[in-house]
Amino acid sequence: MLGDLDLDGHLDMIGGSNLPSTGGKVTVRHGNGDGTFGAPTDYALPNVLGSGYHVVTGDVDGDGVLDLAATGGTLHGLSVLLGNGDGTFGPRHDVSNGNFPNSIACADVNGDQLADLVFTDYNSNTLSLVMSVGGDFDQKIDFTVPAGPVTIGDLNGDSRPDIASAWNSASKAGVTILFQDLNEVFGPPQTFPLGIGGISPIRSRSRT
Repeated sequence: MLGDLDLDGHLDMIGGSNLPSTGGKVTVRHGNGDGTFGAPTDYALPNVLGSGYHVVTGDVDGDGVLDLAATGGTLHGLSVLLGNGDGTFGPRHDVSNGNFPNSIACADVNGDQLADLVFTDYNSNTLSLVMSVGGDFDQKIDFTVPAGPVTIGDLNGDSRPDIASAWNSASKAGVTILFQDLNEVFGPPQTFPLGIGGISPIRSRSRT
């Protein structure tokens, strides 16, 4: 993933990993603006079993600086690191526990100019919406949906962000959508079959 973490106008690289030898971590390499990058800086994440970490960037506390959020592995939910504006990050906040989270997305869902977080949990078939309140994440809403790659975007043209999760099984595949109404309430999940077999991660594209 790329983002300008230190506000110098150059894109920096961010990646998550989870290895038995090193444990869970987010690694940052700051861009020099000429196609080269500085030495890696690691930020520890919980050492968990299972897959590696999925990482997103967004301004969750409204200070104009990109923050990091990561999810992944067995029995881990969501970790947030707030950016300091100079490319470094404050102490890790472990927001919630999960069973086997396998995807994360970040966007301002409720129009308060703060980035909110959505992640899916494979083993429990749960989609969790974690609302940011000035960098605190006390508002968590769970939806029972088939879990898979998740994205956020306006899918029905009403200028409200909706949430979509792609999924597949041995016999079928599809996308489940949570449409948000004008009162910032998400309706019941609606499922759209896409055929049989595995499907690729989905992406949304904002209108300009």
